[in-house]
Amino acid sequence: IVLDWEIPLSSTNITNASPQQQQQQQSSVDITKADSIDKPVVLLVHGMNNDSTFGYVRSMMKTATERGWIAVCMNLRGQDGTHQVKNSTPRGYNAGYTGDLRGVVQQLKPRLKRRVSAKQRSDNNYNEDDDDDAFLGGPLFLLGYSLGGNIVTKYLGEESLHGTLPKYIGGGATMGNPLHINSGTVGFPWNVILAAGVKQSLLINFQSFKRHHDPGFQHAMKKALLSPTIGKLDDAASPYLIRNDPYP
Repeated sequence: IVLDWEIPLSSTNITNASPQQQQQQQSSVDITKADSIDKPVVLLVHGMNNDSTFGYVRSMMKTATERGWIAVCMNLRGQDGTHQVKNSTPRGYNAGYTGDLRGVVQQLKPRLKRRVSAKQRSDNNYNEDDDDDAFLGGPLFLLGYSLGGNIVTKYLGEESLHGTLPKYIGGGATMGNPLHINSGTVGFPWNVILAAGVKQSLLINFQSFKRHHDPGFQHAMKKALLSPTIGKLDDAASPYLIRNDPYP
């Protein structure tokens, strides 16, 4: 999973800044440290066969940063828009698995600036979960597109149902959330087009997948690459790549 960040410029006069100056200002902001984020954050989840380089993602990230917010796109497994990280796990992404999004939300929590210092938080009498006004940074907003929209919707529903939705999440929105997901019913030409996108992702990550020595896994990947439609591809790959259990 790769997070692609876009940071708002520190200068108020951003229109006159050169691209080099803008890059220098953005690189000077460190959002990797604890308590380092003191602004709202928009976490985007892209659609199927997409990544953080797609125009609609970059446009929304730019819109957020122009308002002084921080934007970050979560590249789902095997869809690294930065082309630096391959999927090394025997798992892909799907519209029903929310574990990866849940993990990213949890990883962002320590980076949000708190009202109470770390020293004060170490006091046994302070419970951050009981403090409705614990964060100066944030809130965190979730925005999902298409398949990513279903992941966001399902995550918010699961957490709200169990009363475990983090307090630093301010809300969520989805665009083009599919209401009927059954790859076997997708007709021509979309069944072929969607399959081609998935096969491209499999080929990009194929060298990484070769590390898995399970004969069934290797056979499934080869069968998936030879599948003409998204329905046939799902039938081949899903038993190995598309699972909702917590492993690995």
